[in-house]
Amino acid sequence: MTAIEKWNKVVEIHSKYMNEKEQAVQRIWESIFAEILGYSRLDDEIERQRNIRIGSTERVITDIIIKSGETDLFVVELKQHNLPHNDEMELQLFSYLNQLKNDLGILICDKIYIYDYDYEKSYEEQDKVVIDFTTGNQLGVRFIELFSKSEFTKEAAREFISFAINVEAISNELSRDLVCELLKNYFAEQYRSVEIEQALKGFKIEISSESSLELVASQAPVNGSNDEKTGLAGSNTTSPDALPESSNEHDVNEQIEIIDEITEKCIIIKVRQWSVDRHGDVFSDAIYEATRASWKMRIERAEKADYVLSVMDGVVKAMYCDMKWRHSDNRPERVLFDGKEAPEAIKNKYIGKRIPQEYRRKGLASPCLYVNC
Repeated sequence: MTAIEKWNKVVEIHSKYMNEKEQAVQRIWESIFAEILGYSRLDDEIERQRNIRIGSTERVITDIIIKSGETDLFVVELKQHNLPHNDEMELQLFSYLNQLKNDLGILICDKIYIYDYDYEKSYEEQDKVVIDFTTGNQLGVRFIELFSKSEFTKEAAREFISFAINVEAISNELSRDLVCELLKNYFAEQYRSVEIEQALKGFKIEISSESSLELVASQAPVNGSNDEKTGLAGSNTTSPDALPESSNEHDVNEQIEIIDEITEKCIIIKVRQWSVDRHGDVFSDAIYEATRASWKMRIERAEKADYVLSVMDGVVKAMYCDMKWRHSDNRPERVLFDGKEAPEAIKNKYIGKRIPQEYRRKGLASPCLYVNC
C-alpha cells in the first residue's frame, strides 16, 4: 500500500472502533504499528504496558513503547477514540517521558497529538502537531511515512513537528488585511499608494477555510479625472502611471515594424500623450519631460539600465541614455532621471518601431518595464 492508502486505512479503523474501550484500542494500535508501520512484535519492537517503578512502591504503566533493539524510540499513550484531548491525558504522557528520559511522545484519542518534549519547557510550551483522522489528510500521510520503521529517525520526526507548527502559525496569520498589505508592498516600488488603493477596489479578496487565496473581480477599475487622485505622472504631462495603453494602438498603421528582440539593458516607460500647444504641436522637450518623471522605482535597479525607451501606444517615440537617477524633490517617494538622447545608431534600431508583444500584452499595466536588467 502507498502511504496515503495506509493513512486512509488507519482513518477507517479509527472510525470503526470509535466507541471501543481502552483494552480494545490497545490491541488495535499494536496491530497498526505492526502491520501498517512495520514494527515487529517478535523482535520486541512493540512493547506493551511496561511497568515503571517510582520509589519503593508507586509505579506507572505505559501503553506502548516503540523500540529499536534496546533503545526506546517513542512512547504512545492511548485513549478511547471518542474522547477529546484534555490536560490530564497530556500530563500523563509527559510523566512517562520524564521517567523514561525520552523526548518523543504520541497521544492518540479523537486525534493524534505528537510532542517534541523539552524537559526545560513548561507543559504549556511543549511543541506538538495535531492530526485529524480525516481521509487524505496530508499531515496523516506524512505521519505514516516518517513513523514507519523503515523511515523513522528522531531528527525527521522533530523536523515534521516544527514544519507543522510553522504551517499552522502562517495559516493563523493569514487574513484579508494581511494579503492586501502584501499586495500594496509588492506594487509600492512602481506605483503610488492612491493608485494601488484604486486598483484593489476592483477586486474582492477572500481567504477560504482551506487557507487558499481567491481573488474575485467585483467591479471594473475606474479611471479618475486629471488630478492628483488619478495617478498622473506629473503636472507637465497628461500621462497617468498605471492606466492601460490607449486603445488607439489598434488604429496605428499595421505596417509599423515590430521589434524582434530588445537586446540592450533598457527600461520601457509607457506614457499616454505629450503636452501640446493650442495648435496641436508637441511642446519642446515634452516627450523628454513626460518620460523622465516621475516613477515608482528603485534607483538601485534603475541604474542597471543603459537606455530608456519612451513608448506611446506600443511604439517607441524616443530613446535616452546616460541617465542620472534621483528622487523627486516634491515627491520623494518617486524617482526621475536626467539624461540625453541616445546616439543615432542605436535610436535607428528602435525609434518608430513597435515593442515586442510580450511588453504589450493585455493586463500588463505597469508603466515601467525592466528589460535585461
